[in-house]
Amino acid sequence: MTNQLLQDIGEQLYGPRWQTDLSRAIDVSDRTMRRWVSGEDGVPEGAWRDIYAKLESRITELDVTRQRLSGLLGRRRLKRELEPIPNGKARAELEGVEFAMNDPSTRRTMRCLARREIFDDRGCTDCPDMLAFFERYVKNFQAAASVKHDMGEWHAPTRIIIGNDDIILPPTAR
Repeated sequence: MTNQLLQDIGEQLYGPRWQTDLSRAIDVSDRTMRRWVSGEDGVPEGAWRDIYAKLESRITELDVTRQRLSGLLGRRRLKRELEPIPNGKARAELEGVEFAMNDPSTRRTMRCLARREIFDDRGCTDCPDMLAFFERYVKNFQAAASVKHDMGEWHAPTRIIIGNDDIILPPTAR
């Protein structure tokens, strides 16, 4: 029973080649892990505690990732959703496109930067192209800023930086 539980946990944490990764994570040898899986030796209580801690850590990581994705997809209401500034203008800069949004809960203006990598990776290399692309997908950029704000992923008290990993754009976005 315990060797099957160990295998189930290992596969859920690290996939089909889990034994080496789990043994490294809890600081035991591959040989020890193989003996536990085969049932030749029992898994000590301390090892179970270490494995439990790895599960807790992964659950936390997955929950944060799920919350970010659900916010980007509009599947949940953000706690403190940022609001676009009426008549606000985005500016193309060397680092990317900067835009501002209001935080209605604190009445602060959040400065947001969509990093240049987002635009470069989609063939927008000069300022007019970057601004046109930004305007075409402005809702996606605003959603990404709101999610980062909601998750507390600020680079300063009033600064949010958005990279490729923070935004969902249509596959055909060019």
